[in-house]
Amino acid sequence: MKAQKNLRVIAVVALSAVVVFALFGCDIEEVIDGAIGNIEAVREETAFFELTGLADLDVDTSNGYVIVESHEAENVLVTAKLRSRGNSLEEAEERVNAIVIHMNQVGNNIELIYRGSEQSSEVRRSSGVSFEVAVPVQADVEVDTSNGEITVRGIEGEFNLDTSNGAVTLSDLVGVLNVDTSNGRIDVRGFNGVLDIETSNGAIDISESSASISARTSNGRIDFSGELVGDSHSLRTSNGAITARVQLDASVTIDASTSIGSISSNLALTGDTEGRDWNAVLNAPATQTLKLRTSNGSIRIEGI
Repeated sequence: MKAQKNLRVIAVVALSAVVVFALFGCDIEEVIDGAIGNIEAVREETAFFELTGLADLDVDTSNGYVIVESHEAENVLVTAKLRSRGNSLEEAEERVNAIVIHMNQVGNNIELIYRGSEQSSEVRRSSGVSFEVAVPVQADVEVDTSNGEITVRGIEGEFNLDTSNGAVTLSDLVGVLNVDTSNGRIDVRGFNGVLDIETSNGAIDISESSASISARTSNGRIDFSGELVGDSHSLRTSNGAITARVQLDASVTIDASTSIGSISSNLALTGDTEGRDWNAVLNAPATQTLKLRTSNGSIRIEGI
């Protein structure tokens, strides 16, 4: 193995079992997968950006996760984790060192970019980049990735989050939230504001939230627990159950329908509460509407 300055190599050889042999003085990590015989190299890059106003973060990557969380400072700290595979450590190192990324600042806008189109064909097929970012408590965040999870914690702002084949995990957020993923669950805990989320082939869990809610999925359940803020709210799925837990003093019309399944509630509802199509009211006269739609799933309405 050719030694490289400021690199650390971790060699892991997998035969019938995985055995760790040595930790060398460089930052390239070698992993041999016994099933497919691939070797992986990992390289890190860091960046620091000073701000003069509201942080505006844009992350665009693929084959990698994105984590954005708040810290107390008025700056942005970034760790980019670059990964490539090869048939040898030398090949994996060569590819990971050839990855092109951009970490730029224009005013208070921070751009973190890894584009497959900018890489050679060998690098594009074997590589991915993840970003871990610390931002001030108030920040606007836009993330676009694929084949990777998105995690955002402890921030107030506007959020536009898009991935595929990855879960989205959100906690302690305030503002306007738009989420779109496929083949991944969405988990929201502790949100205040306007919530518009969509996935396919994944469950949606919303808890400890006070928000205007629009949530859609297919082939997944939806669980909501919190305060409904605003006039109109909607939970929609197919091939999944819906559970909605609302405040006992909420004044809301429950418009619920399922094709194959039952509808039930422990609340003192008035109106039509028979069969698979309900139009009922909690604490009339209602000032809000909660629409619940599923096929091949049951609906449960409870109080909190």
